[in-house]
Parts: sequence; C-alpha cells; structure tokens
Amino acid sequence: MKQQRKPRPRVLLDTNVWRDLADADAGDTVRRVARRAGVTVQIAPSTVYEALRTGNPEIRSRMIDLMERSGWVRLMPEAYSGSQEVLREIRRLRPQWLRSVPDIQSLKRLEHDWARSRGGFWDRARFDTAAEAERVRVLGDQDLAVARSDAEYLRARARDAGWSFDSIDLAKVKQRSAFPVWGWDGDDVEPWRWAAVAAFSAALKSPDHAYAEWLSPFVNLAGARASRESWVRFWLYDVATLNMQRSWIRWAVEVLQSLRTVSPGTPCDNQLSTYLIECDYFISADGAFVSIVEKCRASASFRIASPVRVPGGGRSVSDVAQVLHKIGEARAGGDRR
Repeated sequence: MKQQRKPRPRVLLDTNVWRDLADADAGDTVRRVARRAGVTVQIAPSTVYEALRTGNPEIRSRMIDLMERSGWVRLMPEAYSGSQEVLREIRRLRPQWLRSVPDIQSLKRLEHDWARSRGGFWDRARFDTAAEAERVRVLGDQDLAVARSDAEYLRARARDAGWSFDSIDLAKVKQRSAFPVWGWDGDDVEPWRWAAVAAFSAALKSPDHAYAEWLSPFVNLAGARASRESWVRFWLYDVATLNMQRSWIRWAVEVLQSLRTVSPGTPCDNQLSTYLIECDYFISADGAFVSIVEKCRASASFRIASPVRVPGGGRSVSDVAQVLHKIGEARAGGDRR
C-alpha cells in the first residue's frame, strides 16, 4: 500500500524577517529554497499592514514588492478568521442572534476583495502603495493607539496581580472584575474571556470595524448586544476555549508582553499572533516575541506553531534558507518512516 505523503509544512515569517529579505533582495532565493524543500511560505495581511506603516517610502516599496510576489500563500485577514470563530459559537449557542436572511452579497464583496488575484487589497498595496499606506494609517492608527493604551493598562494590572513572566501559568490563572458586570456571577473567570468580551463589545459598536463587517452579514449585532446579560454570559461562561483559539492566544500574548519590557510596536505582534494556529513554524528575529510564543505553546490546549529565531540583519537570508531546508528534511524523513 502506497504511503500517503505528509502535507507541506506551513511557515509564517515575521515582519522583521521580510524586512531583512527585502533589504538583501533575497526573495527569489528564499522562494527557490522553499520550493525545493517542499515548504509553503505564508504571508499574513498584518505584516503587510506593518510594512505599509513604514515611514521611509523606499523601504516600504521594497518590502511590499517582496511581499506581493508569487510563491507565497496569502492568508485572510485576522478579523475574518476571528469573526468565523465567533460566528460558529453563535450558531452553536445563540442561534436567535442570527439574521433570518443572511446578507450574502455583502459577504461576497468582502471575500472578493481579499481572495481575488487582481484588483483587490493585494493589488492596491502593490500598485497604489502610497494611497493604501494612507488608508491603513487613517483606519488603523486609532486602533493602534487604543491597543497601545490597553497594553499599558494590562501591564499595570498584571503587575498589581503579582504575575511574572516566568511563574505565570496561562492555563490556570483567573481574574474577577473590580466592579459589578451585568451577567457575571461574581466568580473568578479565565482572563481571556474578560479581554474578549471587552474587545468585541467595543469593536461591534462601530459598523465600520472589521469584525462588524465580517459578522454583520450573518448576525443581528444590535440585537445580540441589546441582551446584555446573554451577551456577557456568552463570553464569560458559554463559549469553549478550544473554539476561540484566536481570542485566547491574543490575550496570552498581550499578558506576556505586559510582563516584559517590550517596544511600542508590540500591538502589531498581538495581531500577528492570531495566525500562529494557521501555520506549523514561525520564523522571527525578535527574541522576546519568540520566547512569548514558546510560553504560549507550553500552556495552550491546542496546537500553536513552533517558533524559530534567526539573527536579524545580513545573516537572516542564509539562516532563513537553512531553517526552510531543515524543515523540508524533517518532512522528508517523516515520509520515509
């Protein structure tokens, strides 16, 4: 009987790695190595957003040119994937929140903008880079500022709770609110649930927010939020952690960042972290972020990508190529077994 081959390993690159590869004009080299190794290299929209925020137009164009080349597998935006998790749980737990007639046309327009090979987001980023960069700045800078403010608040609260990076057990830690919340029983609750109900409650107030855009074709958002007790209990008690992996990992990365000295750009890492359940390996030159991902892997009840650290700067190209080669060899060895 012929042995079935393993699927191609999926590898996600951090923005700092894309920057180093762009500086070295090494896109073709990495693409050839990946093809020979039987490895799929993924590109996350959040890394494109971060590249578009680069202030230097020359560096920005160089990065976008590399990111837009053929050979990489383009992922959907994290808001799409996150909203799909929420939608599945609403269907399972609160079907009364669903629209009787879904707005399929709105959904198709959104999906088409990301999935089509010509004329959508990826083409705008490549051929109208300056305009798309301004659009990302206008739409995203406010969210980024809020995220950074939230990170500072979380840092203070985590330290007040006596947590430390080395000692915290993400799978066991719980928290309670400092004030009464409608629908909360007053008990200790997993912190990711508090983070999720706060994040989605704020996001879904605006019809222009990405989560609202992806959920509104199926969900009566105003009706869902109107039942305050049911809405809060949905997040604090009813949804299953295994079904809300992106919410868990985003919270985990945020709390671990709050226990370390991190740069102001770390909210972008929070967004990127939600893709770590869609890949098998994650390559980064950020040692702090790699250690955070390792900590998440040790506590998560689901699979998270294996992080691999490479040195930044001129050595990145050869090191990335070597990592891809080793991943391919491991896959080939498994096939022979």
